Amino acid sequence: MLDVPDGGTVADVARRLGIPADLARVVLVNGRDAAPEQPLTPGDIVAIFPPLAGGAPCGSK
Repeated sequence: MLDVPDGGTVADVARRLGIPADLARVVLVNGRDAAPEQPLTPGDIVAIFPPLAGGAPCGSK
């Protein structure tokens, strides 16, 4: 559990956990897609997933 001040956002949670902004690729709040600026309410469940491994960057051969 993490206490977040009123008006806290998904980005605030990631920052408090030390997750770089460019590393959080998939973010869910209560099982639904969420933007970093989405405000949170008491009891929300936040899941942050890093980029998946494998594949090649776009435009590479």
